Amino acid sequence: MQIWFWAGCAILIFFEPAVADEPSEKEPVKKEAQAPKPPPKPILPAGKPGEQVKALIKECDEAVAAFRKKFEAAKSDEEQEKLFELMPDREAYAALIVDVADRNPKDPAAFDGLIWAVRNSSRPPKRTDTPFARAKAALIRDHLDNPGIGRLCMTLRHEFCDPGAKEIAEMILAKHSDKCVQSQASFSLALLLHARAMEAEYLNKLESKQLESLEKTYGKEAIAGIRMGDKAAQKRRAEELLEKITEDKGYAAATVERGDKKLTLGDLAQRQLFEWRELQPGKPVPEIAGEDIDGKSLKLSDYKGQVVLLDFWGHW
Repeated sequence: MQIWFWAGCAILIFFEPAVADEPSEKEPVKKEAQAPKPPPKPILPAGKPGEQVKALIKECDEAVAAFRKKFEAAKSDEEQEKLFELMPDREAYAALIVDVADRNPKDPAAFDGLIWAVRNSSRPPKRTDTPFARAKAALIRDHLDNPGIGRLCMTLRHEFCDPGAKEIAEMILAKHSDKCVQSQASFSLALLLHARAMEAEYLNKLESKQLESLEKTYGKEAIAGIRMGDKAAQKRRAEELLEKITEDKGYAAATVERGDKKLTLGDLAQRQLFEWRELQPGKPVPEIAGEDIDGKSLKLSDYKGQVVLLDFWGHW
């Protein structure tokens, strides 16, 4: 009997601390904060093709706006990094929109949806299965005569590593009769040609390992095409294309959207020509006037004869 008695006492003594450590009603158990869950993948809404495209674009735009609001309200870099998991998947929206356009190529909404897809999806090189590549191919295949096809050219104006971008601009410029479209194609082609000429100068200075890395990313043919191009001829034609935009009233009056504003291509062409011709090493610096961080007026000419570091920056 004593053995069982003492054994029971030992058990009671052993468990006493555990009972004492249990939380009381006045001390609720603390739960760890759950990590934010990424937004659900979009699904194709019901309705006609036009209604589906509009609904998907609206849903994506609203989701992006809500994410941006949260991101801008974050108080630290750490908070912003955690929010990246909540970023809406534009690729998923673009893929659904391209699917709708492929099934309904003659529907007016197909063109608008494809333009949205090329402007809002990523552009990985050498891929033909992405929403961007599929939308670009569909626009050329089914909508080349659309009066809004110049918007595709404007979207591709910085894709100088993609040989297809230059070919598309050339084709639209040659085949389309609309002045606005021709102006947009001319402007885009000019930027592509000039960028390819400048990139060739850069590529020809690289070491073999650096070139191999770029060839792996963009493809050997794409890099070779840039390096082998006639740089002087490309720059010359680029300037000629922009000069025509400034001289032809129909070309110059064409407009493009920049945020909530509309700018004429004649104005954009003049700005670009000024940059290429005047904002170059060895050229006199044009006057710059404004205010410093303290609100005091200043002019760049006030520092003539001194070494000046200009820091141009922006936030989008």
